Amino acid sequence: MQSNNGVALIIEGPDRKLLILEEFVDKPRLKKRAGDNSTPMEEVVGAETDYQALLRLWREELPGMPPLPLPGKFIGQYQIVPSEWANLYAVTTAWRELPVEASDKPEVGNYRWLSLDQVLKLQLRPGAREMFEDHAVGVSGITRLFCIDYSR
Repeated sequence: MQSNNGVALIIEGPDRKLLILEEFVDKPRLKKRAGDNSTPMEEVVGAETDYQALLRLWREELPGMPPLPLPGKFIGQYQIVPSEWANLYAVTTAWRELPVEASDKPEVGNYRWLSLDQVLKLQLRPGAREMFEDHAVGVSGITRLFCIDYSR
């Protein structure tokens, strides 16, 4: 298993819709740009486990959502950009509401439930397209050594 720098979480809701969010902050190191769409992703801090990072992701990026069955199904490892890896997990929920938009300097927002076809037409941050596609076909245990930057 590769060194893990972050976690990503695909949330599949009713009617197989996927929870999408918009990035509001540039992070050039990760080739993440304001305006990119994505699945929730979060860097692992210090000695956090994936589970601890996913709990923090849920608290910080998904305010107002009920508890999720974390960590969920492990899908695989993705090298988002050189030397930056994320472990991808997926959960399902019957929840139909959207997370609450944060009011004080949010890094993400504009939450939507979309079909896979709708998601793949969006400007996505590096790694997100591969994650959504792998989830859609039921991939498990994959290691993606390269993710394409489709956002520009």
